[in-house]
Amino acid sequence: MTPGVRIEIAGLRKSYNGVEVLRGIDLLIEPGESLVIVGGSGEGKSVLLRHIAGLEKPNAGRVRLNDIDLPTYQAMEAEKKPFRLAMVFQGAALLNSLTVAENVALRLLEHGKSKREVAEVVATCLQQVGLAHAEDKLPADLSGGMRKRVAIARALAAEPQLVLHDEPTADLDPILTLQIAELIANIGRLQPTTQVIVTHNLALATSVGDRIAVLRRGEVVEVLPADALKESRHPFTQEFVKAATMHI
Repeated sequence: MTPGVRIEIAGLRKSYNGVEVLRGIDLLIEPGESLVIVGGSGEGKSVLLRHIAGLEKPNAGRVRLNDIDLPTYQAMEAEKKPFRLAMVFQGAALLNSLTVAENVALRLLEHGKSKREVAEVVATCLQQVGLAHAEDKLPADLSGGMRKRVAIARALAAEPQLVLHDEPTADLDPILTLQIAELIANIGRLQPTTQVIVTHNLALATSVGDRIAVLRRGEVVEVLPADALKESRHPFTQEFVKAATMHI
């Protein structure tokens, strides 16, 4: 199994209605690394993540995963792909008509696994996120934090080597934020995985990230170790840290 996915982003640009949102992003993420992308609202964080996931097409530049151009990877048949990618969306994106177990199993069933195999994987993933008791519940019966954990379990069910998290603690209180942070940190210990996490939450960023990329107006202004963020001398990073600390 590949020890996580290497991500190379070069010259990435994206505009909407003539407004440039990504302005020449260059970024290298190493296999097995947890990289956090931080910045204020509207700086392009989620747009960048969606490009890594292949949900958006750039106007210029490229994304390569393990030296494979992203469009080439996307065009491969599922069983021939050398690694798997999963994304945890900001709103969890659960199907309300399906139970927790059925939501987690959805991708597995699409790829032809037996019912026994699916049941085993679902049970393991729900146990990993602390929801072994919730298999038969519907999303409407869950708290916000529980829905986030189901979304993470669904991602883990694919046994991905790359996991993308879009604002995983949005709208959660500090206790639930800590629980989600512990889950994200534990993913790398469960299996060889590269993770990219988009957040404006300073506590989450410094607790789960190996490195942090600071985004401003669609540009990466600096990339630094997580434990060095608060000592940064870059004016925008200092401003972001101050504002985030006040928000906490």
